[in-house]
Amino acid sequence: MSRAVRQGRGRGRAGLGPAVAVLALVAIGCGGPRNYKNDNDALRALRIEQEKKIAQLEAERDELEAKLAEANRAREEMIPEEVLAAMPRVASVEVESVRAAPRDGGTMVSVLVATRDGRRRFVQAVGTLRVELVALHDELGDTAPAPERIGVVELDPVALREAYRSGIGGLGYEARFEIPGRSLSRDDLVARVELVDALTGTVHTDKRISAAE
Repeated sequence: MSRAVRQGRGRGRAGLGPAVAVLALVAIGCGGPRNYKNDNDALRALRIEQEKKIAQLEAERDELEAKLAEANRAREEMIPEEVLAAMPRVASVEVESVRAAPRDGGTMVSVLVATRDGRRRFVQAVGTLRVELVALHDELGDTAPAPERIGVVELDPVALREAYRSGIGGLGYEARFEIPGRSLSRDDLVARVELVDALTGTVHTDKRISAAE
């Protein structure tokens, strides 16, 4: 092979380099331009969402701090003795009445409980009231049956507030017992009550025997 032919082939191979580089760049560009606008929108939306969550957490923190400051201020403030002495408190609890009446083939029993202050005046209470109703039998002696518990009604502070009654029968809190299919007209009923004062923690008790009406 002549020297001129060999030199021509060498120049041909050397000229392929720039062409290959151009083709490579074209191939890379075939993927299309990146959509930076969509990426920025997604990042902006994420940032806005995070800012909203941070603002909500900061608001909740500020609310808790305000409540804590209010509680500390109330604890630090001194209540005048005359105001403290005049504040109403429950000193005792009494069964005002126990009533029984026929109702749809059974008996409806109503127990009215009054809460009183140190001067024997009615005062509203905040606490839990438990009323137990017991039936006594006419028999006496060792063979007499034991007293029978009819039922128990327990009123939490919210239910106790709703149970407040005022009328001719007096002021107090009413507990009702619906006793189906049974008449208690010949029995004596015992109502036992217990009030747990939610403000002082004091427990007040009372009981009353009343002929069923």
